[in-house]
Amino acid sequence: MGTTPLTGDSAIADWLADPAGNAILTHMLAQNGQSPEVFKPVKRLAIKRLIKLSRGSFTQEMLDELVRRAAAGEVPEGVAPAPAVADGADADTTPAVPLREWTERIDQGRFTGKTVIVTGAGSGIGRATASRVAREGGRVVAVDVSEERLAEFTGEYPGADIVTVVADITDDAGIARIVEAAGDTIDALANVAGIMDDMTPIGEVTDAVWDRVMAINVTGTMKLTRAVIPAMLAQGGGSIVNTASEAALRGSAAGAAYTASKHAVV
Repeated sequence: MGTTPLTGDSAIADWLADPAGNAILTHMLAQNGQSPEVFKPVKRLAIKRLIKLSRGSFTQEMLDELVRRAAAGEVPEGVAPAPAVADGADADTTPAVPLREWTERIDQGRFTGKTVIVTGAGSGIGRATASRVAREGGRVVAVDVSEERLAEFTGEYPGADIVTVVADITDDAGIARIVEAAGDTIDALANVAGIMDDMTPIGEVTDAVWDRVMAINVTGTMKLTRAVIPAMLAQGGGSIVNTASEAALRGSAAGAAYTASKHAVV
């Protein structure tokens, strides 16, 4: 009996039960230091729902490419597809429950009068963090290595109090510019900036990849944390949030530099 072709309407569980779909998704997640376990809470959703839930990190174009590759049986090189789940074996017998879509709730004024430094503010989690603080009344010191991404971000919130700083958090001069832009009061720091490695096995990791990943993900986080502590002590308090990853919770056969760096952050 033939299998049903995977589409955007197929449940994530169906993708993971399909050998090619499983391998394709596993490879995609591994590039971000994640595993299929991240899908556990939403595995019964149609995979197309991820477009909205991911808020930009998973696009329609990406989904179309996944569907095309699954139809063609294009399994990523070096990724062994998991066997399909047999009928009745490990089946999800949980009764269907209507799922409500998540809706963001803005707490107006929550950050009024607060200055918050957010690194990696040009994209992804950093951008979402900086956006939330700005929309809830805070003064955001948005830090990124890309001037273009920062300009795009500030353009979305013309009335917000956003100060942009193009800086490399591994550079002492860049750290100094960030602290200077924040001013005398620094109420919070969100260390979000980070990079992936090239997902090579431990026996193939180069010094260049290791050093760059550790410099940004670990040393840069430490440097900026160290730099804001004096102001926070002087004012009697402050908050620092360091962003890690699921890669910080377990080991992996590849992505050793990234995995080690996120364990170090924790």
